[in-house]
Amino acid sequence: MFICNKRKSATPINFQLYTDDISKLTKSEYGFEIDRSAKCSYLLTKDVETIKINFTEPSPIAGQQSLQDTFNIKEIHDTQKDIVAELIIKSQIYNESFKSILQKNFSKLSLSQNDFDRVIVGNYTKEKDIYKRPFSKMTMDIAKQLGLINKRQ
Repeated sequence: MFICNKRKSATPINFQLYTDDISKLTKSEYGFEIDRSAKCSYLLTKDVETIKINFTEPSPIAGQQSLQDTFNIKEIHDTQKDIVAELIIKSQIYNESFKSILQKNFSKLSLSQNDFDRVIVGNYTKEKDIYKRPFSKMTMDIAKQLGLINKRQ
């Protein structure tokens, strides 16, 4: 447990920022998604408060608190609804045919698919990179949900 976390709670949590377990570097057990109606509601109203962000996590081990209970993950991410609003707008602009045209027109830049996705999404889009920038995991999960990036990354 980190020193700064002791102020939050003395109860241990089942989370490691750093690990040598390769499987934990390729697939996070935590996830974000928006409600099914969030995209439509936002596009109709342009009101970010219509966006509901859901956070899922594995059940805590006996005697340990969940990340949500310890760090208020959902409440923190609810302050970033503007990121989700931008992703919703981008999902309307960057459909598959437009992305194909862009990739063709900028082929001389030799961008990898990952580079191209990062430019569109505005954040990291691979599981192994989610700790490199704030809100990368939320951004990546919701971008996948909206079809901005491939779900199998």
